[in-house]
Amino acid sequence: MPPTFQPEALRAQAVAARTYTLRRLRTFGGRGCSVHPGADVCSDPAHCQGYRSPERLWDSWREDYDALRRRLAAAVDDTRNLFVAHGSRPAEAVYHSTCGGHTASSAEVWGLSLPYLEGVPCEYCQISPGYRETRRLSLAEARRRLMVELFAVKERTASGRTRRAEVAGCSFTGSELRDRLGLASTLIESVSGDLAVTTRGSGHGVGLCQWGAEGQARLGRSYREILRYYYPGTELRGVRFVSGAGGGTPGPGQPGCPSPEGPGEPLPVVVIDPGHGGLDPGSVGPGGTCEKDVNLAVSLAAAEALAGRVEVHLTRREDETVSLHRRPDLANEKKAVLFLSVHANGSVHPEAGGTETYHFPGSRLGSLLARAVQRRLLEALRRRDRGVKEANFFVLRETVCPAALAEVLFLTNPREEALLRDPGVQRKVGQALAAAVFDYLAEVR
Repeated sequence: MPPTFQPEALRAQAVAARTYTLRRLRTFGGRGCSVHPGADVCSDPAHCQGYRSPERLWDSWREDYDALRRRLAAAVDDTRNLFVAHGSRPAEAVYHSTCGGHTASSAEVWGLSLPYLEGVPCEYCQISPGYRETRRLSLAEARRRLMVELFAVKERTASGRTRRAEVAGCSFTGSELRDRLGLASTLIESVSGDLAVTTRGSGHGVGLCQWGAEGQARLGRSYREILRYYYPGTELRGVRFVSGAGGGTPGPGQPGCPSPEGPGEPLPVVVIDPGHGGLDPGSVGPGGTCEKDVNLAVSLAAAEALAGRVEVHLTRREDETVSLHRRPDLANEKKAVLFLSVHANGSVHPEAGGTETYHFPGSRLGSLLARAVQRRLLEALRRRDRGVKEANFFVLRETVCPAALAEVLFLTNPREEALLRDPGVQRKVGQALAAAVFDYLAEVR
C-alpha cells in the first residue's frame, strides 16, 4: 500500500498484514510456509507476503524516507496487538490492490469458501490508477502465449470475473489467462481489435481492496469500519504474547505463543484427515471432480468451525501426497482425543448414493463418534442413510484414540457430485462434522 495513503487506510492495512502473518504462525496453529519448511511466512508475494527491506525503501523514497517511515510506524503503533478474528482465530485476511467494483469470494478464486470472504460491492476504488487497463497483444504474440487464436469469455463468477474462456475451442480458467497474458486481473471487461483485452482491477480481488480502503478513508471511514466492510462477520481482537515452554522473553529460537485468550487449560486435540491428495486423487466423478479436492475443502471448513474450542490438526492443508501411515501417526503423536477421516464414496453404479460412517470393530467410543458424525451429516444433507458400519480400515485400526471415517456422499452419483463440488455444501458439511465433534466431546466428558 502506498505510504502516502490516508492514515485510516494504512491502519487497516497494518491490521490485515499482521493478521495474515499470525494465521500462518505454527505456534498459533498455522500451517507455516510449505515452500520454505523452516519459515512461518516468506517474503515472496506470489506465495506468502510481500516485504521490502529498509534499504529498498530508501532507494524508492530517498529524501522522503524518514517522513514516510514515520507514517507507517504510526499505523503499526496505533493498531498494535490488533488482528481480524473470526471466532477466536485470526481470519484469512488476504488483500489486493484494486477490486474493480466488486471484491471476489475466496470460493471463486481458490475454491475454498470462507464466510467472511464472500465478496462485497466496492465503488470506492475507482480512484485507483489501476482501475481499468487495456493490454494489447498481436495475434502472433497471443498465439505464442496461448497456442491458439480466437478468444471469448464463456463463464463469469458472481463478481464478474472470468471463470472460463475459450480460445479457438480450448478452455482456460481466468487465472490461467491472467498468468499467460500478463493481465492485471481476471475481471475482463472487453476483448477487441487485434487482441486488446480490457480488465478492471488489479490482483486476485479477494478480501481488503487497498484502493477501496483509501477511498473509504477519504470519506471519513475509520479503519475499524473499513475492515468490517471487507471482512464481514469478523471482529477485532487483541493478541497477547506469552512466553514459550522454556519461560523468559520470546526471542530467536524460542518464539512467543500468541493466544487471544492467554494461557489456560489445554484444549482437547482433534485430528482431521482429508483423505487422498497429491498423486492420489481418490474417486473421480463423471464431471471430473476429484475426491481429494472435496475432502480438503470440507476438512478446512471443519477446522475453521472447530477453531478456538479445540486444538485442531489436519493431516494435510494443501494438495499434497500424505502416506497412509502418516495419517494415524499424526493423531498418535499429538495425543489426539479423536481422529476423523473425511472421504467421498465411489461406485461402478452411478445410481448408488447416500451417507455412511465407519468405525473400528468393537470400539465403543469409535461407534459413539461415528454415530454423531452420521447423525449430523444426515441432518445437513438429507440424503439416503446408509448407516454406521464397522470396518478394519488402516486409519481406524492404527489410531490409539477413537476414530471414524465418513463417506459423505457418492462422487460417482451425478446429483451428489454436484452437491459435493458446491462450496456452500462443502462449508455446510464441514460445519456438520465440527458439530459432531462437539456432540461427541460433550457426551464423553
